[in-house]
Amino acid sequence: MNDTVRLLQSHHSDRSYKSDPIPDEILDNIVEAAHRAPTSINTQEVSIVVVKDAGRRKRISEIAGGQPWLAKAPVFLGCLSPTSIRPADVNSSIRRGARQSNRRSSELA
Repeated sequence: MNDTVRLLQSHHSDRSYKSDPIPDEILDNIVEAAHRAPTSINTQEVSIVVVKDAGRRKRISEIAGGQPWLAKAPVFLGCLSPTSIRPADVNSSIRRGARQSNRRSSELA
């Protein structure tokens, strides 16, 4: 079994957070890694909102269906995807990708 599969299989959820603040450098690294993550159409159009304010985290926990652990964590990271991506844009990207794939296949033949 490779390390990636082992890591994924060892996942567990822990919702008992420390109240210690998370240093900005660590948050910056997390946000940068998330922005570099691949997307299905390779657009990386995701916004990450960092919420440190306790009152705002409490309100988010209420809006999220009463999940108190969101308010207890020292920071909340919200990942937002734009709703302005139209299906036609996605289809166009898929067609472009298919054409590029076909060209690569013909070059290999």
